[in-house]
Amino acid sequence: MNNPPETARVNTQNLLDFLAILRVLRARTRFIFLTALLFTLISIAITLMLTPVFTATTAVLIDPTIKQPLDLNQQSRSALTESIRIDSQVAMLRSDTILRPVVRSEKLIDDTEFGSGVSSGLAGLLLEVLRPTTSSRESSQQDAENKALKALADATTVKRDGQTFILSISVDSKNPSKAARLSVAIANSFLSDQKRQLEQASNQVTSQIEDRLIGLRERLRLAEDSVQEFRAENNLQVGAEGGLITEQALAGINSSLIEARGALAAAEAKNTEIQRLLRQGADAESISDAINSPTITQLREQHSEAARNVANLSAALLPSHPSLIMARSQLAEVQQLIRDEVVRIGDSSKISLKVARDRVNNLEADLESARSLNNVDSTARIRLRELETEAIATRTLYENALAKAKQISALDQVVVPDARVISPAVAPESPTWPKKKLIVALAAVLGVLVGCCAAIGGTALRLLKARLTNKYEVLAYNSALSTRMATSERQLGLANEQAGAEPTRRVAKHIDRRLTTAAPLSILGRIPRMIDPEALRSGVARQSEEVDNVRHALDLFYYEEVDGQDAEFGRAIEKIQERIDQLAEETDARVALITAPDTNQGQTMLAFAVAFSGACRGLKVLLVDADPLQKGLTRDLDGVAARRRQTLQERVREDPELGISFVSLIAGQSRYKPFELSGKATRELAHITRNYDLTVIDGPLLHDLSSDAPLLAVSDLLLVALAEESERAASSQELAARLNKLAGDRPHALLMTGS
Repeated sequence: MNNPPETARVNTQNLLDFLAILRVLRARTRFIFLTALLFTLISIAITLMLTPVFTATTAVLIDPTIKQPLDLNQQSRSALTESIRIDSQVAMLRSDTILRPVVRSEKLIDDTEFGSGVSSGLAGLLLEVLRPTTSSRESSQQDAENKALKALADATTVKRDGQTFILSISVDSKNPSKAARLSVAIANSFLSDQKRQLEQASNQVTSQIEDRLIGLRERLRLAEDSVQEFRAENNLQVGAEGGLITEQALAGINSSLIEARGALAAAEAKNTEIQRLLRQGADAESISDAINSPTITQLREQHSEAARNVANLSAALLPSHPSLIMARSQLAEVQQLIRDEVVRIGDSSKISLKVARDRVNNLEADLESARSLNNVDSTARIRLRELETEAIATRTLYENALAKAKQISALDQVVVPDARVISPAVAPESPTWPKKKLIVALAAVLGVLVGCCAAIGGTALRLLKARLTNKYEVLAYNSALSTRMATSERQLGLANEQAGAEPTRRVAKHIDRRLTTAAPLSILGRIPRMIDPEALRSGVARQSEEVDNVRHALDLFYYEEVDGQDAEFGRAIEKIQERIDQLAEETDARVALITAPDTNQGQTMLAFAVAFSGACRGLKVLLVDADPLQKGLTRDLDGVAARRRQTLQERVREDPELGISFVSLIAGQSRYKPFELSGKATRELAHITRNYDLTVIDGPLLHDLSSDAPLLAVSDLLLVALAEESERAASSQELAARLNKLAGDRPHALLMTGS
């Protein structure tokens, strides 16, 4: 036999596929059923041993529409404020203030479920005799009450029903009646505490307002005393109308002065008119109506009568007639009387004018005196107004506080609780825990799952054991076959020496005829490593450090004249670019897939170096990360894991700093799963690469590629990174045969990396 019959089949299949799993489950149905039955029986036994717990719930409504009598503003609160207030009430219901009265009223200290309990009979008497002293007993009593309080708090659950104003108070207990009683007791304790708090707040407000009134009353008295004392000290007396006497006197003098000046002006006008008449001869016809004198009026009438009589007689009689002479004599006498009266009135007007002028002068002097006094008292009046303002403000504050106190004193005994019980708890009929049916059902499901896992796991272990056994058998078989072939070679060599033949070539054909037909691999270039590979293997250095060194070296090589290691690295990469340019001209190879037979061969470093150097040479470059084992490029160039939910075109990221485009095909994928690329993603990638002069793919390892791999379908050039210490593998016909098979008619070559 040349090879064992089961070797090829076992080594090329998975341990279990989906159909094999179904067959295993079908074959182990009885085992799975027994496992599920066992879990079900165990769950039934456990539920029978568990003590049931009953839950009773009381619903309490916090009514936001109720306003307290002391809430005089009656302002509606916002929805946020009400929500915070309700949440505060939820936390308050489990507080010491609410639960401690329930512990005392329900005597939970002596309850066996919540407290320590009290034994009866002989044991109880012994405990009573052995109980410690009074101080220790009080401390023990306090500890027992705190313990019962904590147990009640743990058994109480308070929650708000959605966004409503209803609070549910639930209490867990082994006794359904006790659970209902405690739930109602907690609700009543809450309502009592609410009412007590409102009463205390009312009493405190009343007391504080009364204390405030006493202080305000004393403050008002002192303010008014200060006003009176200041007025007395500065002679700032108040008149009948409420103003100061000096101010009222000043106003009176000013009014009198205005009247006196008006009278003086009238007297001057009258005197001027009279003096004019006197200068003109005081003709009766020219006497002005401005002289309002009864005597003048009467004399003017007599003058008119005499003048009319003279005129009549002159028309009828001769000038020497006695009647005419008498009439003219009477007329002259009346005229003389008028002149005498005007002279007398002129003298009287002069006297009146002097009196009016003296009165104006006196009033002006009094006004100046009043003004002087008013100016002297201006500072005192300013201080007086300050004291009066303070007194008025104090009085207003006192009156408001007094009115508020009277209103509160009438309402302080009226307290309206804003919470009420809308659904008191009743004793529950069924326990809330344990849910026996649910536990049994879940146990049955768990038993089925455990049975399935045990059946599949056992079968998988047996298959794995068989695979390992077959592997060792194959190794032993190959070793024995090699020994037999070596022996046959020596025997054939002896025979051929005698026959004059070439034994080596015939034996090689006998060993593996396929390997002799494999084409030798060409080396595209040798590139020095920018970091010690041993440091990468030991974890001392990171892949990103080597990539940074590559970028630095290429920047110096393409944009500055440098020597040393950076120049050596740049020249090596430039030669590779020239070879790729030649292949692009000959075969239109624009997509290069870089892989490696193993990790730490410099694959990622080469992919980044080729892409970045192409960008430095002015090409439009796309760098693709498809290596799930080393995600250094994805972490450094695009660490956004959320991009895997986008399309491949949307995930392409332009890096203006590097001058290249980048897309990750392995973002979010596990490094322990083989790389997979869907047909749609393959078509998208092929479409994207058409827009670039050069596409470099950092691909998976060589043994993860197959002849129908999607990345090979997209690629035009296959490059294999190989470390210098693995250079002997470059002449391996097995590696050459594998690359020739994968590449097909595509160009392919090695990229050697060294120190």
